Amino acid sequence: MKSILLMALVICLGTTALVANSTTEMVQAKVELTEDLTFAEIAIAKIPKVVSEAFFKEHEGAAIASAHKATTSAGVVVFKISVKDAEGISEYLYKGDGTVYKK
Repeated sequence: MKSILLMALVICLGTTALVANSTTEMVQAKVELTEDLTFAEIAIAKIPKVVSEAFFKEHEGAAIASAHKATTSAGVVVFKISVKDAEGISEYLYKGDGTVYKK
């Protein structure tokens, strides 16, 4: 009887530790996604080729009005590409590897 209770206690503690670890990872991910970035303007020609190719693949025919660059606290380089059209200014965020950066 004692061994059954001991096994149940070990299982409960193991499950609690697993859930606590998962919760911590989710909170850390949320902090990174909501981080405020400070962008510095860069010349359009300084946008890495992989980033500009990814942008134009999704926004064919768009004209870039300006470009900015920031680095997250985790060291991820983020480029903000601004496009001006009849509807106003639209901004798109890309990581330095050409993937879309989502806040």
